[in-house]
Formats: sequence, C-alpha cells, structure tokens
Amino acid sequence: MRFHTKVVGVTYEGRQEYIKKMKIGERIRLERDRNNPHDPNAIKVVNEKGEHIGFISKDLAGKLAERMDKGERFQAAVSDITGSPETVLGVNLLIRSL
Repeated sequence: MRFHTKVVGVTYEGRQEYIKKMKIGERIRLERDRNNPHDPNAIKVVNEKGEHIGFISKDLAGKLAERMDKGERFQAAVSDITGSPETVLGVNLLIRSL
C-alpha cells in the first residue's frame, strides 16, 4: 500500500521556517499523538531534525491510527513542496506501508 497525501496545519507554530529548509525526498516520521485534545487519532508529521511540521489530515489519521496502534509501520518521504516562501509553503508526502 502506498499513497500521497498533503500535510495539514503547516502554518502554525513557526512550521513554515522548518518547511523552507526541507528537501524533496527527505524522510519523515509519522508519530501518534494520542494526547491531542482535538483528535485522539492525530498523527504528527516530523522532519529528520525532529521538528513538528504538521499533521496527517483527520480523515486519513482516523484510518491509519488504528493500524499504527496495532503495530503496522509506515515509511514517509517528502514528495513535493508546494506554494512559495512569499505566501505559504505546503508539503506533500508519499507514504507506504512496511
């Protein structure tokens, strides 16, 4: 199983500064955020330096969280950086099940 998705929440908490330094192909960690007050299925998107750049969308997180909680592992990498530094940058990921 492999698919593309867009990272959400990229405009909060200085995340744009982290994204400016990212490269296509950079490996990304997906981390469960069980204590998230807005979504118990939340999945953080973290870059190679350990910087939190956003989240997996709520709909997709609802599907992946259960699988992650059962031990399934996923590998993610930056597939595209969208937008521009003058406006807002976005991050697209390629995720595959291991």
